[in-house]
Amino acid sequence: MNHVYLITFEPAGRYYFGTSQSFADSFYARSSLLPTQTMLLGCLRYTILKQKNLLDKEMRYPKSIDEVQTLTGEAKMTSISDTVESGNYFGIIKKISPVFVCRQPKGQLFPQNFYFPVPFDVIYIRDNNRRDETGNKEIIGVERILFEKVTNYFSVRKRTKEYTADLYGGNLFWKNYIDGINLNLTDTFKKEKIFTEDSHPGIRRYDGRKTEESAYYIKKDFRLKKEFSLGIIVHCSQEFPLNESEEDVYLGGERSLFRMKLTKIDDKNIGVLNAHIIIKGFLDENYYGDYDGSKQFNDAGSKGIVFLSPFFGKGKIRTFEHSVINHIYSPRILQFRGGKTNTFNVIPDGSVLYLNNKLPATDIFNIPKLIGYNYAIKFN
Repeated sequence: MNHVYLITFEPAGRYYFGTSQSFADSFYARSSLLPTQTMLLGCLRYTILKQKNLLDKEMRYPKSIDEVQTLTGEAKMTSISDTVESGNYFGIIKKISPVFVCRQPKGQLFPQNFYFPVPFDVIYIRDNNRRDETGNKEIIGVERILFEKVTNYFSVRKRTKEYTADLYGGNLFWKNYIDGINLNLTDTFKKEKIFTEDSHPGIRRYDGRKTEESAYYIKKDFRLKKEFSLGIIVHCSQEFPLNESEEDVYLGGERSLFRMKLTKIDDKNIGVLNAHIIIKGFLDENYYGDYDGSKQFNDAGSKGIVFLSPFFGKGKIRTFEHSVINHIYSPRILQFRGGKTNTFNVIPDGSVLYLNNKLPATDIFNIPKLIGYNYAIKFN
């Protein structure tokens, strides 16, 4: 039986997670709100080696390959498509959940709710006769806007220019969404109620660390507001080696400082986790969502699936009726062979596929679902 942990990450100050879209808007370098799954995996593997004193004096390279592979696996992570013949991908780390936001109110010893970005098909309802403090039409609710099923087909219910609501939904929101109940703003937070955006100047450096006047840019990073942290559920084949329950760690290429806290799941805290409609699935060591691409999804009672994390596949997913995908992006180099890069089909988290009863299996890689990618759940 696996040892299961809630691991939270609380930033010491502002943080920056670079992405393939960081410089998409000319001179703006914008951080993503959440770390990637590979970033979190790297942090866990490094922490294990550090705690076991298996790193060299510079704390960069392992001393003993055999012992390292036993604890942190044989996957080199040069590509999301890597395979390991022995099956020992990540050593004692057996499964990582998609990342989420935790809320731990003052005075509580454990987070009381867990939040995920709302799906792409959820938009605001606005009052045409009232304005908020910014001059925009006042938000009075949310709804699932795009498709409803009539007989065996989906049709557009309402045309709108409204974008996806910039909300994070907690347990009650996701229960209503999954069950097909009318949505509302209860148990949601606007993005700015969780994250605070910072802006400051930066400068690109070239060969020899030289700078140029034209290389100045505006760097946009984030802070987390009080009561909030980032979290993952992790399954390990043995006790996670941490001398204390908390440890300072660095995340991302900019080495943003976080306080990592490890809490073992037991009878004292499992009730809160099991009460959450999404988090309870993360506790099952054999459950990787309702669709990870490895086998056909067949559920006549479901309208579709929503991705809680990006989906990486070798080929396209086919035969769905409609999709709601706000953006397609090209991740940083995921594979490097002889100076060439391999491309992958990536469906962003938050994307929604409306189905006609079933979805076939597709070509996938072994690594993604082990580290929290390719996680989708069905809705009614």
